[in-house]
Amino acid sequence: MRPKKKRASNLPALSSTLVRLARRLDRTPEELARSYPKDTTRRLKYPVLEFDEGGGKTRYQHDLGIQEGVRST
Repeated sequence: MRPKKKRASNLPALSSTLVRLARRLDRTPEELARSYPKDTTRRLKYPVLEFDEGGGKTRYQHDLGIQEGVRST
């Protein structure tokens, strides 16, 4: 049985979205994660499609391809 890996902090594992945003804002990912509610940092780990709209704008869209059937709204 393998021992559990220890994290450097008590924060949950950080998403790549949070790490990229922290780099863009010139802050540490841990510092940025502490400024958001834990539920927000958890939801950042969900898969998302990212589209560059030009002019420094990015559009994000939920990836329906990962679900078992399309959800009705």
